[in-house]
Amino acid sequence: MKVLLVNSVCGVGSTGRICTDLYDELISKGHDCCIAYGRGKADKDYNTYKIGNNFDKFVHLIGTRVLDKHGFFSIKATRKLINFIDDYSPDVLHLHNLHGYYINVRILFQYIKVKNIKVIWTLHDSWTYLGHSAYEHNGKEHSSDYPKTYLSRKKRNKNMKQEMFSDCQDLTIVTPSNWLANEVKKTFLKQYKIITIPNGIDLGKFKPSSYTRPLYFFDNKIKLLGVAKNWEERKGLSIIKELSTNYSDRYEIVIVGNCSQKQVLNTKIKVIPETSSIEELANLYSQADVFINPTFQDNFPTTNLESLACGTPVVTFDTGGSPEAIDVNSGKVCEDKNAQALNQAILEVMNSDSVTTEECLNRSKLFSKSIFIEKYLQVYGG
Repeated sequence: MKVLLVNSVCGVGSTGRICTDLYDELISKGHDCCIAYGRGKADKDYNTYKIGNNFDKFVHLIGTRVLDKHGFFSIKATRKLINFIDDYSPDVLHLHNLHGYYINVRILFQYIKVKNIKVIWTLHDSWTYLGHSAYEHNGKEHSSDYPKTYLSRKKRNKNMKQEMFSDCQDLTIVTPSNWLANEVKKTFLKQYKIITIPNGIDLGKFKPSSYTRPLYFFDNKIKLLGVAKNWEERKGLSIIKELSTNYSDRYEIVIVGNCSQKQVLNTKIKVIPETSSIEELANLYSQADVFINPTFQDNFPTTNLESLACGTPVVTFDTGGSPEAIDVNSGKVCEDKNAQALNQAILEVMNSDSVTTEECLNRSKLFSKSIFIEKYLQVYGG
């Protein structure tokens, strides 16, 4: 079987690692696989196809900002991708994030409908059916949300997406969370088969780390860790800042991801740049007492799973599918989305006899990469 994975990135971030995990397992089982990606770089050990160049992405970015037409530029780059797909001739086309300033969805789906290719589309957020944003906040989209624009055309975009993404002959929608599956069923995408496959992680790589250098935490306080690719406001940065200000005598806080110390404006929070090193991430998770994820908009954060796999309990807001990763023995869900509730949940977890490293590790086994891969193989038809 030949599988072509398409995503904005390869090997970095949660969706990038999901693609390389799928690739590794497919290759190990004797299948042929390739990853087509649009941004950043890819490990040379992977069979990949780079979509477009920096100039293409710059034009796409400007078009998004000025015209709110994200996903409708990169014409030449997408036509070249179509030629590559013809040459590669995959049995399965597995789409992931199509947003990211790198692909023209109209051209891609015109091709899919003509060729009648078997398509699996994993939705990692809500961009596919919303008029602009990747996420809604209290049922609303904002032009300042990713992908940012100065001229909002939400109604037009939603109509165009419904036209383009409808009536494919062999398309299956996969969502990592039950929450997103239920949201998708409320949209025009309900015409397709919709199944839930929770994200899987490599438990051979994400595991309790005995590698304690470098040390990321120093004080004799409760050690809190937050991880995000980009610390946007939807990820709860304001909550973490409030936590560090009002409860600084209790906590030492480290956050990992694209966020400057200037953005944090708080010396009580240590900022570590985004890393693609699984070893470093496992070390960070293992050194923390509690992983905090005060997210306001999310689907099924892989970071929750990574923390559990390293034996560290998770405290998260009742947002999207984030609570689906944990149970009462591996963390706590905050129904109230504020710093006071987060603080109380952290203390409850730290003082609980039932929330243990062993229970976190047991919980993480439900999300092992092997289970994740087997479910996808069934969907592929292999």
